[in-house]
Amino acid sequence: MNRTPKARRQTTDGGRQTRSEGRRMTACLPWQAVSFSTLLAGLTIALADVRAGRYKSRSTSPCNVRTIMRLFGQGNENSMPDCRDILKKTFDTAAALYNSMRPGYPEALIEDILRLSRIPTHGNILEIGCGMGQATKPFADRGYHMTCLDIGTNLADAARRKFQDYDNVTITSESFETWNPQTIKYHLIIAATSFHWLDPAIRYTKAAQILRPGGALALFANHHIRRDEGFFAEVQSIYRSITPARCQAKPEVSKPLGTGPGVDLFGKPITKLYPWDEQYTADEYIALLGTYSDHINLTQPERERLFRAITGLINTNYEGFVIKHYESKLEIRRKKNRRKLM
Repeated sequence: MNRTPKARRQTTDGGRQTRSEGRRMTACLPWQAVSFSTLLAGLTIALADVRAGRYKSRSTSPCNVRTIMRLFGQGNENSMPDCRDILKKTFDTAAALYNSMRPGYPEALIEDILRLSRIPTHGNILEIGCGMGQATKPFADRGYHMTCLDIGTNLADAARRKFQDYDNVTITSESFETWNPQTIKYHLIIAATSFHWLDPAIRYTKAAQILRPGGALALFANHHIRRDEGFFAEVQSIYRSITPARCQAKPEVSKPLGTGPGVDLFGKPITKLYPWDEQYTADEYIALLGTYSDHINLTQPERERLFRAITGLINTNYEGFVIKHYESKLEIRRKKNRRKLM
């Protein structure tokens, strides 16, 4: 399912919003027809697979919900020497859920990237952390030549299938840090909700090396805008009660963007914000939580209790749905010309 954000909508019925225009549920992940108990059963089976060492799927279905669990054994409290490395790999375990539940990016953001980067028609784009192509598609559809990297083999394989009819898209299962661009120079590098996972010691320096003079680095992400009211205020007591030891390293995943070696190779950033909203049923919201690294990383007892409690809260107090407030943020920097560096 492609969740392309719309502009923020006004409500006219006492705060309750209607379902997003054009929203459609994926055929292979019919969340409205999947009960929470079924979802939870799938997660439990997956954990058994992990602990038994069966990391590869026993099903050919790309929508097998058990993919959400396969690396849990690597991420619990007894094996967290480097939480950043653990968390950034968990997305590959939720490939099908990630593709269906994670939203895309506003069309206005895509248009601003193209305008501000000054990329020529059919120019070369490197995408870091492509996942299953939520950010890839709008650029590929416009005819740009794309090289897309992702460390997740499941995600990369799914992206290859998704773009198999695109001659202008190449998917590579490799990390940005180890990837060798050979002699290719790019007009634009994009990183959608991924740049913060990279090694801060080299991320800006290597990006500058890969870009043509005057090329652009576009970093963008969707952020939840927390409002201490309604569901999002009430759910905090559930988190405090059930998951008090939730991975504390996430806020320190990496140094803030715009810091570290190599940032001086770029000019000052242009920053733009795009607010929008999305509505979720209880099952859809649980599936969305199942794509977040800190939730994937929970222990089985915590996850079961948390998902049951949140589902009960939504269905009992909020008529079976919640509205999540997002803000997409774009930060784009242009590489300085060599003469300006001298």
